Amino acid sequence: STNPYQMPIRSTANAPKFDGTIMDISRYFDNFDQHADNANLMLKPRIKAALRYISRDDAETWETLTEASGDDYAAFVKAVKEQLYPGCDEKPNYLRSDLEFVVTEQAKKPMYTVEDLGQYDRLFRHVSTSLITNKRIAETEQNHLYLDGFHSDIKTQILRRLEYMKPDIRPEHSYPQLDVNKAARFLL
Repeated sequence: STNPYQMPIRSTANAPKFDGTIMDISRYFDNFDQHADNANLMLKPRIKAALRYISRDDAETWETLTEASGDDYAAFVKAVKEQLYPGCDEKPNYLRSDLEFVVTEQAKKPMYTVEDLGQYDRLFRHVSTSLITNKRIAETEQNHLYLDGFHSDIKTQILRRLEYMKPDIRPEHSYPQLDVNKAARFLL
């Protein structure tokens, strides 16, 4: 016979974790719910277990909610999200100026390693993908802005590399973001 699934011990590698921020609350409940479903935790024990994996300060705050002492786990999660972390389930609503800020700030910093490139690429993608999805910028604009985020020292070298890699694309047209990234990786 197989052993029933047990909830992981708090602060072990597999335990659900919550960093206390609005950005992490939905992820925490998703992760916690996977464990709780596997362990067949229901009603009040599920609420108590959810409180066990967070910091003492957060737990004390969550316990102030009326729903924390009830038996309705869904109502408890809803109360935590709506009352303590309002807006946690909303998608970011970026503006073009947000992306321009990312690009301008990045262009001031020299890029020395592929880790630097990865950090810029992740932040750029996070903001620009939202803008593309919401039809606030076109893909060609995204490509132009991505290249503009490179410090002048490496940007010139990237353009030279792109001319070699993509001789059919005219420099005044935008190089695809993936090609710019490949050229930068080659140079770093």
